[in-house]
Amino acid sequence: MSPGEYEIRPVLRGDFPQVADLLRHLTRADSSWNRDYLTWKYLDNPFVERPLGIVAVAGREVVGFRGYYATPWQVPASGYETLVLSPGDTCVHPGHRRKGLSVAMGRVAMQELHPDYRIFLNMTAGASSVPGYLRMGFVPLHDKSRLTLTSFGRWARALPRFRGSLLGGFEFGEFGDIVVSPDPLHEEMGRVAMDRSSSEARLTPLQDERFSHWYFRAPRMNHVFYYAREHGRVTGYVVLRVAASGQLATITDYSRRSFDAVARILAFLARSRTFGLIWIYSFTPNPELRRLLHPLGFRGDGAIERVRRRMNRVWPLLVRPVRANPEDEDWFVERLDIREIS
Repeated sequence: MSPGEYEIRPVLRGDFPQVADLLRHLTRADSSWNRDYLTWKYLDNPFVERPLGIVAVAGREVVGFRGYYATPWQVPASGYETLVLSPGDTCVHPGHRRKGLSVAMGRVAMQELHPDYRIFLNMTAGASSVPGYLRMGFVPLHDKSRLTLTSFGRWARALPRFRGSLLGGFEFGEFGDIVVSPDPLHEEMGRVAMDRSSSEARLTPLQDERFSHWYFRAPRMNHVFYYAREHGRVTGYVVLRVAASGQLATITDYSRRSFDAVARILAFLARSRTFGLIWIYSFTPNPELRRLLHPLGFRGDGAIERVRRRMNRVWPLLVRPVRANPEDEDWFVERLDIREIS
């Protein structure tokens, strides 16, 4: 069968039980977990009125799915807000692969999602998917290179169960002016994120309370929240996503009223040596944070990163206007060129 012999259309809520079964070929998880994951990501997303995605149907069977999820972004200097779409999950049934369905679903998505949305930002493309995205007109924005902080002594010690009372040898709780918690403080985090300087003329994530309530409910994502307090108020936070082993942690979010708050949290992390490896994408820190990370031991050219680059090529972020045949002005938001990482 060719793409023209399939029905390729927007996903409906009633399709998701079949999509959950289909996703077993991608996630290797059972359909029950896939249903929870799909419900969180596409059905409970508070920023959209309907699930965003495309399915390929053969007869009455969903044999392909390409999902998109929306997150809020802003240009603080002007108050401009928009929703950015990210390709979420793409899967084609093994019996229907090599027929061009993935690219065909992507092209239908452009037609269906424009003009309600303007920007695609792909943060997860790898070896198997980058060529297809390039054929669809995505352009590389920046390599997904990393800065890492390594504590080799941590690898030899077994950690207790993640949700237990301990994590890496210390308790959740207060450590001077730093609070370590398994729980998000949605209201305070949202207030900190919204209080930061509004003078930046950049397109940045909008980390409000509504986003926090949604994002941190993601199934099977273990997060640890580090808060800096002054006079009883949260003045900054850093969020780490922790791998199941408890040894690997990714800095996924941070914000502050004063930058000193984030500096104190990161110094605490470096000093406590809780994890064997902490990393952050090298393009995400602003210049102020970069100046702090290097003295703490975060490196982009350490042994771990050199091995990773040899074993697994570093693939890029990809960006594209949603419009199927973009014109020059479609690459600009508030006079900002979305092809420029800055």
